[in-house]
Amino acid sequence: MKEKDLISIGKIVRHQGKYGEVRVKSFTDNLLKIKKDNVFLIKGGEIREVKIQKKRLYKDYIIVKFEGIDNLTEVEKIRGSLIAIKREDLPSLEDKYEFYLCDIEDAIIKNKKGDIIGRVDYIFQTGEIFILVVKGEKEFMIPFVEDYILSVDIKKKEIVLQNEEELLSL
Repeated sequence: MKEKDLISIGKIVRHQGKYGEVRVKSFTDNLLKIKKDNVFLIKGGEIREVKIQKKRLYKDYIIVKFEGIDNLTEVEKIRGSLIAIKREDLPSLEDKYEFYLCDIEDAIIKNKKGDIIGRVDYIFQTGEIFILVVKGEKEFMIPFVEDYILSVDIKKKEIVLQNEEELLSL
C-alpha cells in the first residue's frame, strides 16, 4: 500500500489513559461512521496496518484503542501518526451535492469567465470554515463559502469563483 492510495481521516495527538488508548483529532465528521476496522498508520513515510478494537467520542476527539497497542510506550511510538483508510472504505455520501475535501485537492480554480486562476494546493480549517490555499501566479487563500464559491465540479476537478475581484484584492 502506498500513501497516495490512502485518505487521511485523523491524526493521533496523544495518549488517553495508560492502557493503549489514543486521542485522535478527526479530519472528518464521519470518523465514527467508518465501519472498517483495519486502518493504516502513516508516520515518517512508513505505513503500518492496524485493527481498531474500539472507538468512542470524547469532547472534541475520538478515543481509539488499537489491537496490540496496550501501554504508553507503544502509544508514544505512534503518536503523531496519520490514520488513513482506502478510498473505497469511506462512508457513502447521502447527498449528491456532498463531497470529501480530498475530492477538491489539486482542483483547478477558475473565474466566471473561465480563466484559470490557480490550483488548490492544500486545504485547512479555521473554526467552521475551510480555507483553500491556491497557487497560481501568486499564492492566496479562498474561504470555502458561498460568497466566493460559485460552483464545484468534482468530475472535472474544477471550482468556479464569484466575487473574485474582492477576494483577490485582499
